[in-house]
Amino acid sequence: MDKNVKLTIPDAVREDVKRFMDEAEKEPVDLKNLGIKNIAYEEILNVIYRCYRLVEK
Repeated sequence: MDKNVKLTIPDAVREDVKRFMDEAEKEPVDLKNLGIKNIAYEEILNVIYRCYRLVEK
């Protein structure tokens, strides 16, 4: 996902994504087990926050 993309989504979807992100922050994923390297979990979360315009991080 391009970290500069800004998506326009309906409010109901935005609320669902916010709830998902709240849970994602509580239970981090071990990226190494998924074969994902060279990026931190927090960076992935920040890209999602910016893309869905949830907060400016």
